[in-house]
Amino acid sequence: MCGRIFVLCIFCVCSTVWSWDFKVSQNPACDDECQEEFPNLVHVSAKHSNFSIHFFTVASAKLGAPSIFMVKSAKQNAGVTFDWKKLFSSNMYDGIRIEGATDIYGISYLSIFDFRDPSGDSDMVTASKSNKTFQDYYLTQFEYSIVKVDPTPDPETGLIEILYRSEPRRRHRLFKDGGHIEVKILIPTKDDEINRLRGGLSFKSLISFHGLTILHPDSKLGVGVLLFSNVSLSPSGDFLEGKYFEDFDESGSNRDFYVHLNEESSGSFDLAKPFELPSSQSTPKPVSQTLVLFRAGALGQLEGKSESAPINPGPRLLLRPNHRSRLSRSLAKALYGRRVDQNYQPVRNMSKKIATPIGIRLQRFAFAAPGQQSAKYASWNVTLTMDLQKDEPEKYLLVEQARNNQEIAGMRVWGLFLVKWISSFQQV
Repeated sequence: MCGRIFVLCIFCVCSTVWSWDFKVSQNPACDDECQEEFPNLVHVSAKHSNFSIHFFTVASAKLGAPSIFMVKSAKQNAGVTFDWKKLFSSNMYDGIRIEGATDIYGISYLSIFDFRDPSGDSDMVTASKSNKTFQDYYLTQFEYSIVKVDPTPDPETGLIEILYRSEPRRRHRLFKDGGHIEVKILIPTKDDEINRLRGGLSFKSLISFHGLTILHPDSKLGVGVLLFSNVSLSPSGDFLEGKYFEDFDESGSNRDFYVHLNEESSGSFDLAKPFELPSSQSTPKPVSQTLVLFRAGALGQLEGKSESAPINPGPRLLLRPNHRSRLSRSLAKALYGRRVDQNYQPVRNMSKKIATPIGIRLQRFAFAAPGQQSAKYASWNVTLTMDLQKDEPEKYLLVEQARNNQEIAGMRVWGLFLVKWISSFQQV
């Protein structure tokens, strides 16, 4: 049973109309010897009058699984440094530095997963823990090559296209017939209201699986996605918000699942217009200078099926050691530096937190087509939205205050530990 599965991802930052200056670089500052390592790194900078947005994409054995990150810098002409010696070493920390960076958000495609679901109602938590047929197939197992990088935007669509393709692995259980993976990234340089994309402030990604072998007629398939947040201010509460946008047209086609990446909220709101974000009445109290929403489509499309297939989103999970080991070579490690090791875990680890922690969670998204022998085509969309219109000075003050509170709390916990430790020597 062979076929193709397509997973559509959209990442966007919404704002007003901007005037942009774009520059595309493939493996920037990488000499001939460096190029022989096939790092497959693409950097797209979008400069505005008083800030800049930087897109980083990669899919390679050297720099990790297919990943897409968006970095905001407060500087228009922000300098970007690529330390290739560090990027190729076992210690990738700060291999990429962006001058004046204030926000770093992104995703990595961690795995494809498959498990048998005869009843059709298995949830992700139960399946991953107790279903003996559940199996993750990590995308770090593949070699990749760059098929296409547009040096300039398409004159008609205004899109910059980047395309990665995996090398065939005939011994792979899901690609034993010579199938491959493709990851396409489209960066719009002008507004696209149909796809709800802002020029210079968004990107759209399509991940597709060609010649994928479906192991069982009752298989549930899906993709494991790592979500990266710029700052994590709650060891137990961040990433836990999960609600649904209301429909634009009451057809059900725009009912999307979303989660706040950098703040908590108990409110809900209607997305009445393509680019409209939550109103001030429903917007939660900010803890970061930029409002960020991760949004995953609730429906997927299958070729040959008139009805949409429901997407089953799993919970956002802390990373297990086997997941964390997949980040040993990653774009996240190069961008976040040592902060990638400071992401919040259970509360008992609070005493170890010194640097401002980032947030990392694993979320799986599954779909099924009961009785279908193969899925030649399936699509699914997600969006990462940053609201740059809400950059107000008091928000930056909130961030600094929250970070100071974190450092004080961490020092307090560490101080109490030292007092108890010293007291233990005085006991007779």
